Amino acid sequence: MNTPASNLRSRRPSLWFCSTTQEWTQQQAAISDINAVLPEAPVLLSARIRDTALRERISWLQSARRTFAIEPYGEAVDADVQNPSKWIRTEKPWLVPPPPSPTNYPQWMLTSLRHQMSFRPSVLITPSPFLSVTNASQMAEQLTDAAHIAAAELGSPVDCLIGFSGSRDWLRAEAALQSVGNVLVDSKLAGVYLRISHRENVVRDRQYLHGLRQLTIGLSDAGFQVFLPNSGRLGWLALAWGASSISAGITQGSWSERERTRMSQPTQPSQWYYEHQLGMEVRWRHHDRLTQLRDYRWCQCQHCQHLQNGYDPALARRHAVFQLAIDVAQVQVASNGVRRRRIRDRLTEMKTFNDLVTRRLGSDWEGYERDFVERWLEAV
Repeated sequence: MNTPASNLRSRRPSLWFCSTTQEWTQQQAAISDINAVLPEAPVLLSARIRDTALRERISWLQSARRTFAIEPYGEAVDADVQNPSKWIRTEKPWLVPPPPSPTNYPQWMLTSLRHQMSFRPSVLITPSPFLSVTNASQMAEQLTDAAHIAAAELGSPVDCLIGFSGSRDWLRAEAALQSVGNVLVDSKLAGVYLRISHRENVVRDRQYLHGLRQLTIGLSDAGFQVFLPNSGRLGWLALAWGASSISAGITQGSWSERERTRMSQPTQPSQWYYEHQLGMEVRWRHHDRLTQLRDYRWCQCQHCQHLQNGYDPALARRHAVFQLAIDVAQVQVASNGVRRRRIRDRLTEMKTFNDLVTRRLGSDWEGYERDFVERWLEAV
């Protein structure tokens, strides 16, 4: 079987484009944008779309010589409705609730891994139930044992990352953090696919940042590959700690993994725009105010040239992921020390402009979580 080699072995960090169930045409355009600055940027596909759609997307990716992986999304069964669609039961049986018992983890993983293998991805990812602070340590041992069994039976020639999904709470608890980290290091697996959900638009939680930093550095130093999906700008920060891969896309969920609930109330869409000098999104009306500052630097990407004629949400999302790709390209070096220094320099630039904006705009700038830059600088 001629399976493409995984690029996770490289010590240079990578940005994966997170492909969701949204319109594929817009995502194709965004993928092409990213590849203008990151020619080898791979694509992370979702298992929660029909196999026919997956094949169409993979066919396009293969024709463009782009590598890909398929996100198994196993933790979703904890929150999903109990009567999934017939196609889910037929094509994606590991997504059918309820979550399996620990004794059934190996077979549950194999079902997902064999599905992934049928598409010949560059890396495999095991599904994961939802970890909490109360069960993280025990479940980590159960999942690593099951991953070993599944990987041995599968006999795949590509890397297999163990999926860990959960809330940020166990990363804020020192005992659970240490226990999970030790289990992973002792497992001798290729790496971890760490999906963490939280409530913040821009992560400012010092305990969470400390826990994620401690775990990432520890695993990286032990030779582990650390993939932080749906992490966006926070993932970029984690590159300073040794993370090997991050992902983001053109939907809000692909930038910040939100804590899931069974139901959510629809919200009125806001006009958000990513300000590269600030490192955060602002409302479009505040973007107009910022452009009046003498120190403001217009983004030169093609999307922003069109946005000067008026707000367009699709272009604004493509601009945001393109700017993230630029920042990742600046730190695509093997040396963690060089990477950390460049990220610190970039954060310092953000803070300088943030302080300027605060002085010039005053009360108009209230309501934004501006202190995230200081906390990220502390964490670098």
